[in-house]
Amino acid sequence: MVYLYPYNYHSFLFLLNFLNFQLITLVVSSIFQGGVCGLAGKFPDGYVNAVISGQALGGIFAALANIMSIAVGASPTQSAFIYFLAADVTLIISFVLYMILSSTVSTFI
Repeated sequence: MVYLYPYNYHSFLFLLNFLNFQLITLVVSSIFQGGVCGLAGKFPDGYVNAVISGQALGGIFAALANIMSIAVGASPTQSAFIYFLAADVTLIISFVLYMILSSTVSTFI
């Protein structure tokens, strides 16, 4: 077993790592969001509107899930499991709908 001595620089290293992870997350998410909006910009105007509406709906869904979790009084572990389960269900539904849409014949070609 390893014993770590509680030196004063541990909190500094924690803060430094935390800020690095925040910076990496910020850069990656802005690149991804810019790519999605740029890709939607190559399509007609309705697609850009759908992307922005979808992002707004995702934010509303996350806020409502947080409010319901607080109202029910779930523990942080239960809340994390429910959020993870909701993300998994959303991914599965999206994948199934994508497979259905990609197997249909397009009439726009």
